[in-house]
Amino acid sequence: MRKLTTIILLVLLSSNLLLGQDTITTYLNRENRKCSKEFAIYFRKAYPDSSGIWIAKKYHMNGQLRMIGKYSDKKLKKQVGTVILYHYNGEIAETGQYIDNKMAGIWKRYYTNGDLQSVGRKTNDKKDSIWTFYNINSNKVFGKVNHIKGKAEGESKWYYESGKICEIAIYKNDKIKSKIDYDEEGNIIKIAEKDCQAEFIGGNNNMILFLQQKLKYPEELQLQGKEGVVLFHFIVRKDGKIDDIEFQKTAEQLFNHEAVRVFSLIKNMKPARDHGRIVDQECTWPIAFRLTY
Repeated sequence: MRKLTTIILLVLLSSNLLLGQDTITTYLNRENRKCSKEFAIYFRKAYPDSSGIWIAKKYHMNGQLRMIGKYSDKKLKKQVGTVILYHYNGEIAETGQYIDNKMAGIWKRYYTNGDLQSVGRKTNDKKDSIWTFYNINSNKVFGKVNHIKGKAEGESKWYYESGKICEIAIYKNDKIKSKIDYDEEGNIIKIAEKDCQAEFIGGNNNMILFLQQKLKYPEELQLQGKEGVVLFHFIVRKDGKIDDIEFQKTAEQLFNHEAVRVFSLIKNMKPARDHGRIVDQECTWPIAFRLTY
Protein backbone atom coordinates (compact mmCIF):
# COMPACT_ATOMS: atom_id res chain seq x y z
CA MET A 1 0.00 0.00 0.00
CA ARG A 2 2.92 2.32 0.81
CA LYS A 3 4.47 1.64 -2.64
CA LEU A 4 1.17 2.45 -4.40
CA THR A 5 0.84 5.70 -2.43
CA THR A 6 4.41 6.63 -3.40
CA ILE A 7 3.71 5.99 -7.10
CA ILE A 8 0.54 8.11 -7.00
CA LEU A 9 2.43 10.91 -5.25
CA LEU A 10 5.18 10.81 -7.89
CA VAL A 11 2.59 10.98 -10.68
CA LEU A 12 0.95 14.01 -9.07
CA LEU A 13 4.29 15.74 -8.60
CA SER A 14 5.23 15.07 -12.22
CA SER A 15 1.90 16.50 -13.42
CA ASN A 16 2.40 19.65 -11.39
CA LEU A 17 5.92 20.10 -12.72
CA LEU A 18 4.69 19.77 -16.31
CA LEU A 19 1.88 22.22 -15.62
CA GLY A 20 4.37 24.73 -14.26
CA GLN A 21 6.62 24.30 -17.27
CA ASP A 22 3.71 24.80 -19.70
CA THR A 23 2.27 27.90 -18.02
CA ILE A 24 2.75 31.02 -20.15
CA THR A 25 2.61 34.47 -18.54
CA THR A 26 1.88 37.47 -20.77
CA TYR A 27 1.54 41.17 -19.90
CA LEU A 28 -1.22 43.15 -21.63
CA ASN A 29 -2.11 46.83 -22.09
CA ARG A 30 -5.61 48.33 -21.97
CA GLU A 31 -6.23 47.17 -25.57
CA ASN A 32 -5.25 43.59 -24.58
CA ARG A 33 -2.07 43.76 -26.64
CA LYS A 34 1.21 42.33 -25.42
CA CYS A 35 3.50 44.83 -23.70
CA SER A 36 6.25 45.04 -21.11
CA LYS A 37 5.39 44.68 -17.43
CA GLU A 38 5.95 48.38 -16.66
CA PHE A 39 3.17 49.44 -19.09
CA ALA A 40 0.79 46.56 -18.35
CA ILE A 41 -2.79 46.90 -17.13
CA TYR A 42 -3.33 43.13 -16.97
CA PHE A 43 -1.32 39.94 -16.92
CA ARG A 44 -2.49 36.58 -18.23
CA LYS A 45 -1.54 33.04 -17.30
CA ALA A 46 -2.32 30.24 -19.76
CA TYR A 47 -1.81 26.49 -19.45
CA PRO A 48 -3.18 23.29 -21.07
CA ASP A 49 -5.55 20.96 -19.26
CA SER A 50 -5.45 17.17 -19.54
CA SER A 51 -7.52 17.25 -22.77
CA GLY A 52 -5.23 19.75 -24.51
CA ILE A 53 -7.58 22.72 -24.13
CA TRP A 54 -5.73 25.86 -23.03
CA ILE A 55 -7.10 27.61 -19.94
CA ALA A 56 -6.42 31.34 -19.81
CA LYS A 57 -6.83 33.44 -16.68
CA LYS A 58 -6.46 37.22 -16.96
CA TYR A 59 -5.73 39.33 -13.89
CA HIS A 60 -5.48 42.99 -12.99
CA MET A 61 -1.93 43.91 -12.01
CA ASN A 62 -2.91 43.74 -8.33
CA GLY A 63 -3.80 40.05 -8.77
CA GLN A 64 -7.58 40.50 -8.98
CA LEU A 65 -9.09 37.97 -11.40
CA ARG A 66 -10.61 39.55 -14.53
CA MET A 67 -11.42 36.64 -16.87
CA ILE A 68 -11.35 32.86 -17.28
CA GLY A 69 -11.58 31.49 -20.82
CA LYS A 70 -10.77 28.41 -22.89
CA TYR A 71 -8.90 28.10 -26.18
CA SER A 72 -8.25 25.24 -28.56
CA ASP A 73 -4.75 26.49 -29.45
CA LYS A 74 -1.58 27.52 -27.63
CA LYS A 75 -1.56 30.97 -29.28
CA LEU A 76 -5.00 31.66 -27.75
CA LYS A 77 -6.54 32.63 -31.07
CA LYS A 78 -9.48 30.19 -31.11
CA GLN A 79 -11.78 30.58 -28.13
CA VAL A 80 -14.12 27.74 -27.15
CA GLY A 81 -16.47 26.83 -24.34
CA THR A 82 -17.50 28.94 -21.36
CA VAL A 83 -16.03 32.36 -20.62
CA ILE A 84 -16.48 34.22 -17.32
CA LEU A 85 -15.58 37.87 -16.76
CA TYR A 86 -15.37 39.41 -13.29
CA HIS A 87 -15.95 42.83 -11.78
CA TYR A 88 -13.24 44.45 -9.64
CA ASN A 89 -15.03 43.20 -6.47
CA GLY A 90 -14.97 39.54 -7.51
CA GLU A 91 -18.62 39.39 -8.62
CA ILE A 92 -19.30 37.88 -12.04
CA ALA A 93 -19.62 40.58 -14.73
CA GLU A 94 -20.52 38.47 -17.77
CA THR A 95 -20.91 34.83 -18.80
CA GLY A 96 -21.33 33.19 -22.19
CA GLN A 97 -20.20 30.53 -24.62
CA TYR A 98 -17.89 30.36 -27.63
CA ILE A 99 -18.22 27.89 -30.50
CA ASP A 100 -15.42 27.94 -33.09
CA ASN A 101 -14.24 31.34 -31.82
CA LYS A 102 -17.72 32.86 -32.15
CA MET A 103 -20.05 33.99 -29.37
CA ALA A 104 -23.04 31.66 -29.21
CA GLY A 105 -25.90 30.65 -26.93
CA ILE A 106 -27.17 32.56 -23.91
CA TRP A 107 -25.10 35.50 -22.69
CA LYS A 108 -25.69 37.30 -19.39
CA ARG A 109 -24.31 40.50 -17.91
CA TYR A 110 -24.44 41.43 -14.22
CA TYR A 111 -24.19 44.56 -12.10
CA THR A 112 -21.40 44.77 -9.52
CA ASN A 113 -23.88 43.81 -6.77
CA GLY A 114 -24.54 40.48 -8.53
CA ASP A 115 -27.97 41.39 -9.95
CA LEU A 116 -28.73 40.49 -13.55
CA GLN A 117 -28.25 43.41 -15.97
CA SER A 118 -29.17 41.84 -19.33
CA VAL A 119 -29.75 38.46 -20.95
CA GLY A 120 -30.21 37.19 -24.49
CA ARG A 121 -28.92 34.84 -27.15
CA LYS A 122 -26.01 35.35 -29.55
CA THR A 123 -25.26 33.61 -32.84
CA ASN A 124 -21.94 34.09 -34.65
CA ASP A 125 -20.95 36.99 -32.34
CA LYS A 126 -24.27 38.82 -32.88
CA LYS A 127 -27.37 39.33 -30.75
CA ASP A 128 -30.09 37.11 -32.20
CA SER A 129 -33.16 37.11 -29.95
CA ILE A 130 -35.21 39.29 -27.63
CA TRP A 131 -32.78 40.84 -25.15
CA THR A 132 -34.13 41.76 -21.73
CA PHE A 133 -32.59 44.53 -19.61
CA TYR A 134 -33.04 45.04 -15.86
CA ASN A 135 -32.90 48.00 -13.50
CA ILE A 136 -30.01 48.25 -11.10
CA ASN A 137 -30.91 47.45 -7.45
CA SER A 138 -34.51 46.38 -8.18
CA ASN A 139 -34.40 43.35 -10.53
CA LYS A 140 -37.35 44.86 -12.42
CA VAL A 141 -37.45 44.75 -16.21
CA PHE A 142 -36.17 47.98 -17.76
CA GLY A 143 -36.66 47.10 -21.43
CA LYS A 144 -36.98 44.47 -24.14
CA VAL A 145 -35.48 44.71 -27.62
CA ASN A 146 -35.64 42.14 -30.42
CA HIS A 147 -32.45 41.52 -32.42
CA ILE A 148 -31.93 39.70 -35.72
CA LYS A 149 -28.33 39.04 -36.79
CA GLY A 150 -27.05 41.72 -34.43
CA LYS A 151 -29.50 44.45 -35.41
CA ALA A 152 -32.50 45.76 -33.47
CA GLU A 153 -35.70 44.97 -35.34
CA GLY A 154 -39.38 45.62 -34.66
CA GLU A 155 -40.96 47.03 -31.51
CA SER A 156 -39.01 47.72 -28.32
CA LYS A 157 -40.52 48.72 -24.98
CA TRP A 158 -38.92 50.47 -22.02
CA TYR A 159 -40.39 50.90 -18.56
CA TYR A 160 -40.29 53.08 -15.46
CA GLU A 161 -39.52 51.23 -12.24
CA SER A 162 -43.25 51.44 -11.50
CA GLY A 163 -43.83 49.17 -14.49
CA LYS A 164 -45.42 51.88 -16.63
CA ILE A 165 -44.24 52.42 -20.20
CA CYS A 166 -41.67 55.20 -20.69
CA GLU A 167 -40.83 54.57 -24.36
CA ILE A 168 -42.01 52.55 -27.34
CA ALA A 169 -39.77 52.50 -30.40
CA ILE A 170 -39.96 50.79 -33.78
CA TYR A 171 -36.62 49.62 -35.22
CA LYS A 172 -35.78 48.78 -38.81
CA ASN A 173 -32.30 47.47 -39.58
CA ASP A 174 -30.98 48.76 -36.22
CA LYS A 175 -32.35 52.29 -36.74
CA ILE A 176 -35.29 53.91 -34.96
CA LYS A 177 -38.09 54.63 -37.42
CA SER A 178 -40.56 55.97 -34.88
CA LYS A 179 -40.58 56.58 -31.13
CA ILE A 180 -43.08 57.72 -28.50
CA ASP A 181 -42.04 58.83 -25.00
CA TYR A 182 -44.40 58.88 -22.00
CA ASP A 183 -44.30 60.45 -18.56
CA GLU A 184 -45.23 58.38 -15.50
CA GLU A 185 -48.88 59.46 -15.79
CA GLY A 186 -49.06 57.99 -19.28
CA ASN A 187 -49.03 61.32 -21.13
CA ILE A 188 -47.08 61.60 -24.38
CA ILE A 189 -43.93 63.73 -24.12
CA LYS A 190 -43.69 65.79 -27.30
CA ILE A 191 -40.04 66.83 -26.90
CA ALA A 192 -37.99 64.33 -24.90
CA GLU A 193 -34.56 65.14 -23.49
CA LYS A 194 -31.63 63.31 -25.07
CA ASP A 195 -30.15 60.28 -23.38
CA CYS A 196 -26.74 60.77 -21.77
CA GLN A 197 -24.21 59.09 -19.51
CA ALA A 198 -23.57 60.25 -15.98
CA GLU A 199 -20.82 62.85 -16.05
CA PHE A 200 -18.91 65.45 -14.09
CA ILE A 201 -20.90 68.68 -13.72
CA GLY A 202 -19.70 70.98 -16.47
CA GLY A 203 -18.52 68.06 -18.62
CA ASN A 204 -15.79 65.46 -18.39
CA ASN A 205 -13.20 67.88 -19.81
CA ASN A 206 -13.73 69.91 -16.65
CA MET A 207 -13.20 66.70 -14.67
CA ILE A 208 -9.73 66.31 -16.21
CA LEU A 209 -8.93 69.94 -15.37
CA PHE A 210 -10.27 69.46 -11.84
CA LEU A 211 -8.01 66.45 -11.27
CA GLN A 212 -4.97 68.27 -12.66
CA GLN A 213 -5.57 71.18 -10.27
CA LYS A 214 -6.31 69.14 -7.14
CA LEU A 215 -4.06 66.11 -7.46
CA LYS A 216 -0.71 66.29 -5.66
CA TYR A 217 1.90 63.76 -6.70
CA PRO A 218 3.42 62.19 -3.55
CA GLU A 219 6.94 63.61 -3.54
CA GLU A 220 8.51 60.44 -2.17
CA LEU A 221 7.07 58.32 -5.01
CA GLN A 222 7.88 60.98 -7.58
CA LEU A 223 11.54 60.91 -6.58
CA GLN A 224 11.50 57.12 -6.86
CA GLY A 225 10.01 57.36 -10.38
CA LYS A 226 6.92 55.37 -9.44
CA GLU A 227 3.58 55.60 -11.26
CA GLY A 228 0.14 54.13 -10.60
CA VAL A 229 -3.58 54.18 -11.32
CA VAL A 230 -6.35 54.04 -8.70
CA LEU A 231 -9.71 52.92 -10.15
CA PHE A 232 -12.87 54.18 -8.46
CA HIS A 233 -16.14 52.31 -8.89
CA PHE A 234 -19.38 53.97 -7.79
CA ILE A 235 -23.03 54.61 -8.60
CA VAL A 236 -24.39 58.01 -9.63
CA ARG A 237 -27.93 58.13 -8.26
CA LYS A 238 -30.88 59.79 -9.93
CA ASP A 239 -30.41 62.91 -7.78
CA GLY A 240 -26.73 63.15 -8.79
CA LYS A 241 -25.35 61.92 -5.49
CA ILE A 242 -22.37 59.55 -5.55
CA ASP A 243 -23.01 56.28 -3.75
CA ASP A 244 -21.47 52.82 -3.08
CA ILE A 245 -17.90 54.05 -3.60
CA GLU A 246 -15.18 51.42 -3.79
CA PHE A 247 -11.70 51.63 -5.24
CA GLN A 248 -9.07 49.32 -6.61
CA LYS A 249 -5.87 50.03 -4.71
CA THR A 250 -2.33 50.25 -5.99
CA ALA A 251 0.60 48.75 -4.12
CA GLU A 252 1.57 52.26 -2.97
CA GLN A 253 -0.50 53.56 -0.05
CA LEU A 254 0.51 57.18 -0.75
CA PHE A 255 -1.16 56.95 -4.18
CA ASN A 256 -4.27 55.42 -2.60
CA HIS A 257 -4.56 58.09 0.10
CA GLU A 258 -4.10 60.98 -2.34
CA ALA A 259 -6.61 59.55 -4.83
CA VAL A 260 -9.22 59.08 -2.09
CA ARG A 261 -8.63 62.64 -0.86
CA VAL A 262 -9.22 64.11 -4.33
CA PHE A 263 -12.19 61.88 -5.15
CA SER A 264 -13.88 62.86 -1.87
CA LEU A 265 -13.96 66.48 -3.11
CA ILE A 266 -16.52 65.48 -5.76
CA LYS A 267 -19.94 65.71 -4.15
CA ASN A 268 -22.38 65.48 -7.05
CA MET A 269 -22.52 64.61 -10.74
CA LYS A 270 -25.00 64.99 -13.56
CA PRO A 271 -27.14 61.81 -13.53
CA ALA A 272 -27.59 59.53 -16.52
CA ARG A 273 -30.67 59.54 -18.74
CA ASP A 274 -31.62 56.35 -20.56
CA HIS A 275 -34.65 55.91 -22.85
CA GLY A 276 -36.25 59.08 -21.62
CA ARG A 277 -35.88 58.54 -17.88
CA ILE A 278 -33.28 59.47 -15.29
CA VAL A 279 -31.56 56.35 -13.98
CA ASP A 280 -28.94 55.18 -11.50
CA GLN A 281 -25.72 54.32 -13.31
CA GLU A 282 -22.56 52.44 -12.39
CA CYS A 283 -19.37 54.30 -13.26
CA THR A 284 -15.62 53.71 -13.21
CA TRP A 285 -13.12 56.55 -12.99
CA PRO A 286 -9.33 56.20 -13.09
CA ILE A 287 -7.17 58.63 -11.14
CA ALA A 288 -3.73 58.27 -12.70
CA PHE A 289 -0.35 59.26 -11.35
CA ARG A 290 1.91 59.62 -14.39
CA LEU A 291 5.34 61.21 -14.57
CA THR A 292 6.11 63.62 -17.41
CA TYR A 293 9.62 63.85 -18.82
